[in-house]
Amino acid sequence: MNAEYQNKITELTEVNNDVDNLLTSSGIGKLLLDENLEIRKFSPEITRIFRLLDTDVGRPIAHLTHHLVDTDPVETFKQVRDSDTSAELLVKTRDEKKYLMRVLPFRIGPKIYSGILASFVDVSELYQIRADIVDVRAQAKTADERQEARYRHLFDTMDQGVVYQNATGEIIEVNCAALTILGVSENQIKGLTSMDERWRTIYPDGSPLKGEDHPAMVSLRTNKPIKDFVMGVFNPKREQLRWLRVAATPFSRGDEEKAFEVYTVFSDITDTFQPPASV
Repeated sequence: MNAEYQNKITELTEVNNDVDNLLTSSGIGKLLLDENLEIRKFSPEITRIFRLLDTDVGRPIAHLTHHLVDTDPVETFKQVRDSDTSAELLVKTRDEKKYLMRVLPFRIGPKIYSGILASFVDVSELYQIRADIVDVRAQAKTADERQEARYRHLFDTMDQGVVYQNATGEIIEVNCAALTILGVSENQIKGLTSMDERWRTIYPDGSPLKGEDHPAMVSLRTNKPIKDFVMGVFNPKREQLRWLRVAATPFSRGDEEKAFEVYTVFSDITDTFQPPASV
């Protein structure tokens, strides 16, 4: 009989040592309380949360002070004990450390309640990384907004006309210079294509320039840039022909052969261009 008792004592000692090793090696603050919320065991890291000494085992946790702010852990312990449900909270200490507090009912068998197990995982570094990411994103957003503002200022004040067209050739964006050169308003030009006969475009020799041969349409179709293309276009506001020097550049994604957008940059060269006398 003594040998049997000795074996039981040995087994209990081994189990107790296993629990102690688990608590010590986990690197997480853990606190094991009995059904009366008295301290049974704790890991070394829990002392960052509670003012605990080895001699505090057996004392009610409510008698001890803690370093948490804006939360009452003892009240959470009571709620978990009384409701037999778990709880999870983000808490912080006076030195601004953040912890994920998990409180679980501790059972030794089916429907046999023995206390609670509270763990405190230090997530301060994770939240700092998160804050850094938010800060970087905010800085990137500010930089993007500044870059967009610079682009918009340049787009609206440059002397050359700029027109953006989508994959079907519809005009989707245009700058002020383009409206002046072409003699139209933004409402009049938005949605038009190079195929519209109202442009009355011609080659330098006076022959009609079909819409499908417009530099923007050729660039869309071939996915290749067009440079130094001279063409005439009718300006309805001035009621006269204006000569333009045009460059068209397509946009495509990766290795796609088809362009999804094209932008055209053009200058009014009417004052310096000498067309054939017949034009």
